[in-house]
Amino acid sequence: MVMAKKSTCDTAAVTRVVQSHVAGARLSSDVTAELCYMLPHESKTSFSQLFTELDKNRDALGITSYGASVTTMDEVFIRWLYDLSYVTTKFFNS
Repeated sequence: MVMAKKSTCDTAAVTRVVQSHVAGARLSSDVTAELCYMLPHESKTSFSQLFTELDKNRDALGITSYGASVTTMDEVFIRWLYDLSYVTTKFFNS
C-alpha cells in the first residue's frame, strides 16, 4: 500500500492505524512525500475497514491519497536483488 503524505503527516499515527487493522503490516518505506506499507495478503478481509478509517481520518493523519496493489513476482525479485546488493556492498566494503 502506498500513501501520498503531506508535510504534516504523523507517520507513527498512520502506522498505528494500519497495524491496528492489518496484522503483520509493516512500514517498508518512508520518503519525503510517500509512505509504503507491506500488507500480508492473508489479511485482505481487513482492508475495507482500514480504507474506511483512512478515508475518515485522512486530514488528521496528514495523508492525501492511498492505493493498494498486488505485488508481482518481478517486484519481489527486484527487491530481493536490491537487498542482496546492499548486504554484499556492506560486507565487502567493511
